This record gives sequence, C-alpha cells and structure tokens, in this order.
Amino acid sequence: MQRLTCFSKPIAYASGVSIAIATLPLSTWAVSVKDVPNPRQQNNGWVTDMANVFSPQAEAKLNQMISTLEAQNGSEIAVVTVFETAPAESPKTFATSLFNHWGIGKRDQDNGVLFLISKGDRRVEIETGYGVEAILPDAKVGQIIDSQILPQFKKGNFDQGAIAGTQSLVNQLSADTPITPTASDTAFLAALGLGGLILGRWQWMRSTRGVSLKVGQRSRASRTHYSTDLGLKTPRCSGCQTKLQKVNPETLSEALTRTEKAAQSLGSVKFVGWQCPQACQSSGSTLMHIRAYIWNPISFQECPECREYTVKHTVEILEMATTDQPGKNRITETCTCCDYQKEYEAKTHLERNLSSFRNSSKSSNDYSGAYTDSYSGGGGGGYSGGDFGGGSSGGGGAGGSW
Repeated sequence: MQRLTCFSKPIAYASGVSIAIATLPLSTWAVSVKDVPNPRQQNNGWVTDMANVFSPQAEAKLNQMISTLEAQNGSEIAVVTVFETAPAESPKTFATSLFNHWGIGKRDQDNGVLFLISKGDRRVEIETGYGVEAILPDAKVGQIIDSQILPQFKKGNFDQGAIAGTQSLVNQLSADTPITPTASDTAFLAALGLGGLILGRWQWMRSTRGVSLKVGQRSRASRTHYSTDLGLKTPRCSGCQTKLQKVNPETLSEALTRTEKAAQSLGSVKFVGWQCPQACQSSGSTLMHIRAYIWNPISFQECPECREYTVKHTVEILEMATTDQPGKNRITETCTCCDYQKEYEAKTHLERNLSSFRNSSKSSNDYSGAYTDSYSGGGGGGYSGGDFGGGSSGGGGAGGSW
C-alpha cells in the first residue's frame, strides 16, 4: 500500500513547488477525519503533523513524552496538526469525530487525549476521553490551553507551545490518585475546628502520600517516579495503607523473570521490590510488589514477544542521500533475550528549507539534515505499527484560538 507521502513528514520539496504550495488557499487543504493518517499505524508514533509546523526534534520529543506516559499507566495522547477542519461543522466537531474514529485510549478505560491544532482555523482543541475527565476537567484543559499553548502559538512558536501543552497533559495524567479521607480522618479534622490546621494537614498528607500498590502484582512507571517512590512519597499497601518497605536486591533478584533480569542487565529498566511490613498479603506469604521504572525508552524498545525493553536497533547506511536522490538505510531490531528480530529498509532524504511551505514569518523552525521517510520489509511490510487502544470520548475538553 502506497503511503500518503503528500502528508508524510519530513518531505523534501523543490523550491518551486514550495512556493506554489505556500500560495494555495488553506481551504485547498481541507480534509475529512478519514484522510488523517493514523500515527500508530504509520510509524508506531503519536504525532501526525499534516500542517508541517513541527521540527523533527520537537516531534521526536513529543513521541518520547507520550511513549513514556503510555508505558507508565496506559494513557494515550495523539497530537495532530491539520491545515483546516472544513468541511466539518467546527474544529470541535472534527476533534470529537477523529478521537472516536481512532479510538484514542484503552478500551474500557477511555484514558485518551487528542491535542488538535488547526493552522487555518487558528484553533486548538483538546479532546478528553471519558476516563480522564475527572483528572482533566474542562476547566483544567482550558487553563492549560490559555497558559501554556496559546501564548506560544501567537508568537509562531508551535514547537514550544505543543511541547509545553503536552507536558502539562502528561503531568496531569501521571499524577497520583487524589486522597479520599477516611471516617477517622474526617472526625479528627472536624474536632480541630480550625480551617488553617485542616488545610495544613491535608496539604502535608497530599505531599507525602505515596502511590497505592498491591503486593503480588507488578506495575510500571517512568524513571521520574523512581526518586519520588524512594524519597518522600513511599508507596503504600493497597490492603492496609501501611508504608511499604523496599526489598533487598538479593530477594528481588530471585523474584525477577528471565526477561526482567535481561532488561535490568541492559540498563533499560530498573526494578524495585516492595513488601508490606504488616504481612497482610494472602496466606502470610512473602509476596512483593515488583515495580519497573522505565529507564531508557529511547535506546531500547519493548519486545513484542518478551514484553520487556530488551530490543536494540542498529542502522546500516546502504546509500547516502543527496539533494537530488534519496538514500537508504537498513534498520535491524534484535531482542537480546529471545529470538525476535526484524529487518526493514528506510528511505532518507536531505531536508530542504521548509519555511516557504510553512508560510510563517514568525516561525524559526527551519532545519536541515537527514531523516527517515518511509519503511519497507520486515515480513508484513511497513514499520511495526500498531493502533490506538479503542477508547472513546463524549466531547469533553476545551479549545482556544490564537
């Protein structure tokens, strides 16, 4: 199947074509929801930049941020730019339709977010799934748009605005579950009768309350949570709410699987075992909660067979790219723990100045260098793409114009 290279990014354009494209009215670029390339299917990423407003560095940063979030708790964020949302009734209608067409977020969790940028409409829409509306209420989404995104977009700084906005979304979706006060806590606070003491107590509890973990299970988190868990916010037992205790390395090592040991040896994942000092786990056993901190998701990828970050990739240059001819690389993915291996070829091009295509005198995103454009090989053909998890949205979120 031939890719929609007219919307693939990056693409090298001849200067004459660039000038011609820049003069076309934005209505020429109107697309339907079905015309928007799904980044999960295209390159296993999270970003579709049809309007060509992002630099490769910014797009890579966005993908890295969202991949780390998804590995941590399964939340999904799609970042999409289009020239215009017509013939849709409005950018909001387009965003809701695109969200549900792709199914952003995990099925039965609906933990997805769509960050839509319509350049021609000069409009941002952030659509939220049902499952994150409590974490990202409409007012909070609007605050992120107004404070983090629009000020940068008004200056033509699409890279900075998109990264700042996405980081704010990631921070919200990564936050620990809010504390629900128990009956005893409520009685104690009511007895104090002093608002200042009440506020101070709850602020202290929120600042020191760790994530709730169930012994006998496993979880994943980003490396940013490592120092938090081992510092002020020690994880708590989900059964009795007692602070968990860190297991010594020898005991932990005995509980790790072969693939987990391989990932730990590579340095791609750091494991910590947690036990409840109250021995409230079933049958008085010595079960522990094993928490994996994704340490290096850039250098290592998750193996589709082992389900651990044990895949390395190497790049072999087959043909050097020139200004007139594309080059070709051979990429090999190899798991250090199992027999998984995949090999495919990727075309590369020398990036030309795209400022005329972007048609923005305020933007300073011009860049040059080699980049990957399309993929082939590897058995089924194309990159090892996936898809979104099947989530849905009822229209939650907010928008703003610049």
